[in-house]
Amino acid sequence: MIFPLGRKRRTWKEQPFSYVKACQLVERVVFITTIGFMMFIDFTTNLLSRYSDFVVLACIMAAMIGLMFVLEQLLWKRLPTHIRARIPYDSAEAAQNKGDVRSYKQLVKVLVNSAA
Repeated sequence: MIFPLGRKRRTWKEQPFSYVKACQLVERVVFITTIGFMMFIDFTTNLLSRYSDFVVLACIMAAMIGLMFVLEQLLWKRLPTHIRARIPYDSAEAAQNKGDVRSYKQLVKVLVNSAA
């Protein structure tokens, strides 16, 4: 996709690994799971009416905005310094080769080893 001024948007696979990319993945998985769960509940129990769907959707959107804030800001500040030093925060830091974590697998290893 090309944006105005000729800048090209990176696709998901082209983006280097970063903390923000990992948070975006978690947010997407939670959002899709929540929508799927709502559809399942609505299909099986007829719990949601035509009017309450908007309220539920508004609540989910508010929860997703809160989740984005918590994951990307507060959790990053709460991570120990030695872990933050190993993970690039965003694609700009990843392009500068900050840290040594370059994949989700390495991130899990760092988190598991620091917990042990």
